[in-house]
Amino acid sequence: MPKKVEIKSDNEILNNIFRLLSVKGVRQKDLASYLDISKTVITQWKLGTTTSYMNYIDQLATFFGVSKDEILYPDKALLHDSMLSPEEMDIIRKYRELNNTELQKLLVSHITTLVNYFTNGTCQKA
Repeated sequence: MPKKVEIKSDNEILNNIFRLLSVKGVRQKDLASYLDISKTVITQWKLGTTTSYMNYIDQLATFFGVSKDEILYPDKALLHDSMLSPEEMDIIRKYRELNNTELQKLLVSHITTLVNYFTNGTCQKA
């Protein structure tokens, strides 16, 4: 029998939403504006007086640049750990925006750099 996957508790999802706000360096009013809701609604989320944020999961995922799973299952949001700086998050965001051709060019560039590094004798054996 397949293992049942449970969505995290409301509190865990809310903590994740507010953690993502912090990691992204975004203010609550910016999120409210994006969702076309009042900042008061976000305050109500934070106070636990409403769970209306569940109606915005798709938009939240788009806003934060993560999957819906990363909103609903905070343990999957490893790339958005608070240890990452905004600059590192920007690099990850830019990487995710690359198409296949751009990814291939980037990979070839890095492999070429590594090959040159090792073949030019600049790599010292211990």
